[in-house]
Amino acid sequence: MNDETMIPMSALRAALKMRAVAYAHMFDVMREHLGEEKAQEIGQEATRRLGQDMGPNFAKFAPNDL
Repeated sequence: MNDETMIPMSALRAALKMRAVAYAHMFDVMREHLGEEKAQEIGQEATRRLGQDMGPNFAKFAPNDL
């Protein structure tokens, strides 16, 4: 990565914060429409699917006995 492609840490932090706020709003809307239990089920399933998609990218960093 060269100086032209580097992203300032402040921009990275802002992007992560915005993503967290977006997820919080999505959860609030699901909870309002579906109830807390169903909203949590949906959030857990979405998180599991994300882990399945992203897991292979990080498998090389996992312990051998995982």
